[in-house]
Amino acid sequence: MNIAVSSDSLQARNRATQWRGRRNASLKNSKKVISESNYLEELNAWVNKDELLTPIELKKCAEYRIKDFIAHDKVILDLSHLSLETIPPLYELDRLQMLYLSNNLLKGAKRDTFVHNRRLKELYLSSNKISKFDQDNLICSDSLTLLSLSDNSLRTLQPNDFQLLPNLTVLLLENNYIAEIQLGTFFLNLEIIRLNLAHNRISSFPIHVLKDLTRLTSLDLSFNLIQNFDYPPENKAKPIIDLSQNPIQLNDAIVLSEAQFLEGYEGPSYRLPIEMDGLGMVRSTYQPRFSSRLPVGFLDLPVQNER
Repeated sequence: MNIAVSSDSLQARNRATQWRGRRNASLKNSKKVISESNYLEELNAWVNKDELLTPIELKKCAEYRIKDFIAHDKVILDLSHLSLETIPPLYELDRLQMLYLSNNLLKGAKRDTFVHNRRLKELYLSSNKISKFDQDNLICSDSLTLLSLSDNSLRTLQPNDFQLLPNLTVLLLENNYIAEIQLGTFFLNLEIIRLNLAHNRISSFPIHVLKDLTRLTSLDLSFNLIQNFDYPPENKAKPIIDLSQNPIQLNDAIVLSEAQFLEGYEGPSYRLPIEMDGLGMVRSTYQPRFSSRLPVGFLDLPVQNER
């Protein structure tokens, strides 16, 4: 059976073969031998250009980046696109503040991976193979404020998943397979300001999980399967809630929040699934359940520029 190979793949393969050939020839025959550091620099430059580097070469790239980080007193370390299956030791990197581990093959992080990185603020683990957390596979950091787990395989959020991240303010969970969020998931994450759950499989959002997030200002639930949403008025936080691209049925509170000319509303703001009609008016794409105190046609609001 003939398997078609794209011209781009063939060209990339030829470039990689030619590069290795030139390097080997230089090491054997040239009077000016390529130093190990120059070789690693050139190898590192290939990571984001070519997908044909061997596992040994990718491992050398990771080691090179860590050594370069230490040598130059950097605060940002990029270990993305290296096909890592485990996170290399980071205990010597006490200056580390931002760590990129995206586009690897990671299934999680050991509980003690970041305990020595006291200045770590942002951790990017997007586009890996993380599907769940357990007691030995929990991210632990007192300093971490941003965690990105987007584009993974998470299906359920449980109470202990983020319990060791007390100072987390931004949690990015978009593009997973999340269908269930259990009670107490954010019980110890009182500092969260931004929570992104877009592009998941949430059909019924458990509002009670937000009762502890008193500082929440942004909640993105777009591109899910949510049909009903009732934000409890007793919640202290009044976030901007993105419900676009959901089969949502608008309740009175959501409808009321869209009527900016009505005074007295102090609830959250919503971004809803809307469309523009031929008269230049905005109409909801779903039929709301109107309250008797609201005027008929009150969703026909003039189009406003997005702030």
